[in-house]
Amino acid sequence: MNSLIRGAGMALALLVLGSVAVADPILRIDDLGTAGIDVTVLDNGVGDANPLVGIIVFNGSVGSWMVNVATGISKPVLGPNPKTDLNSVNVSGGAGTIQVSFSDTGFTWPWDPAQILVDIGGTTDGSVSYEAKADAANVAFGGVVGASGTFSGGAFSETTGFLAPVGQPFSLTSVLTIKHTTGVNVSSADLELQATPEPGSLALMGLALVGGLIWRRRRSA
Repeated sequence: MNSLIRGAGMALALLVLGSVAVADPILRIDDLGTAGIDVTVLDNGVGDANPLVGIIVFNGSVGSWMVNVATGISKPVLGPNPKTDLNSVNVSGGAGTIQVSFSDTGFTWPWDPAQILVDIGGTTDGSVSYEAKADAANVAFGGVVGASGTFSGGAFSETTGFLAPVGQPFSLTSVLTIKHTTGVNVSSADLELQATPEPGSLALMGLALVGGLIWRRRRSA
């Protein structure tokens, strides 16, 4: 029985195997309607209103926009598994387009490739597009788009996912592009990325646990 408990504990430990804190998150805000109007905020750098490592909070103007990023959260705050949360992005402004991007590097995961779950939700007076990326080259804001979508006219939400490219460590990047057409409009959005075992890896782990149980019972017989 002790061997079974130890085996189950090892499997559980794999599920929570940690990311390596080799970098800090970066927040980037671009007024796409005005050339050269952009803001880059490093963790604990100029513009970050939160002193905790792994959390960026920004509140200010970018071009003609008022922007509040309540929390851009990454490791180590969100725990050991690869996960980022671009939480409560609120913008107001007239006609134009603004882009809010959040990225962190140095994530590791027991399974390769990783399955990245994507959760997005919010409301908009205009339109909100999102992109989710994972980069096996481990470059901030790098990689190809794994999941994307566009919403308009009111409340929206979506849950989807994609397989990250093979390679570790890797980076995760969230991109929100918000477009307003007339008047003074308001949009808000949350975009969360989280690695989980892909179904094939879960099946293999389940078979390994069952095999260990059968072996233990035969040995005890």
